[in-house]
Amino acid sequence: MVSFGYDYHWALQDSRFDHEERGVQSDKFAFVTYLSYLAYAPLYLAGPILSFNAFASQICGIEVPENMPKCVNNCYNLESFWKNWHASYNKWLVRYLYIPLGGSQRKLLNVWVVFTFVAIWHDLEWKLLSWAWLTCLFFIPEIIFKSAANAFQAKTALGEFIVREFSAAAGAITITCLMVANLVGFVIGPSGISWLVSQFLSRKGLPVLAGMLLTFYVGTKLMFHIRDAKQSTTKLASHMALAVGPSAKV
Repeated sequence: MVSFGYDYHWALQDSRFDHEERGVQSDKFAFVTYLSYLAYAPLYLAGPILSFNAFASQICGIEVPENMPKCVNNCYNLESFWKNWHASYNKWLVRYLYIPLGGSQRKLLNVWVVFTFVAIWHDLEWKLLSWAWLTCLFFIPEIIFKSAANAFQAKTALGEFIVREFSAAAGAITITCLMVANLVGFVIGPSGISWLVSQFLSRKGLPVLAGMLLTFYVGTKLMFHIRDAKQSTTKLASHMALAVGPSAKV
């Protein structure tokens, strides 16, 4: 009921979400949609449906968006990974927690509230809370690094090369941190952190850690190439459309 009320209110206010959601008209929030919101929780607990998207699409005939819009193996930072992991749930969190708490203006604080909520949403366990807080802890240097990278405008080829190499190294560290947080939260728990650190820093563990970081570094560079290739394709398509447009009118 709260979700329906928020969505209806923001539809009337032409709210702050992406262009797809701004296009939703207030007349879409009919009584059938209200019943969808109201009946979802008990039906989910009973087991016949897996997600609200599937439920709403079956009742209302709505074409639901892709829940994994980007391959998780092509995400080299925490923000991109969590935006594309269970994207519909991410949008729900943005709507009802992140934006009401102040959005990007209080980003460093809001991620702690959001991930703590996500941990409790999964289950009330110390393992999951430690996963949430480790993830938030790893978010801090990423946010600072992004701000510094955006402020620094590389004007030479050498500068661009240095920024790219630092970004690849940061991506390798971020992927490692993400794996560590998930390992602590879903396998070994907070009591296993000291054991994990000691294993990584042991004589046998250091080569493994170095190999992981090198592998993730190379993987991040490959993701950069994939991103650049997609951007080049998009730019080429837009240029061709502009070139064809005037000639088609003639």
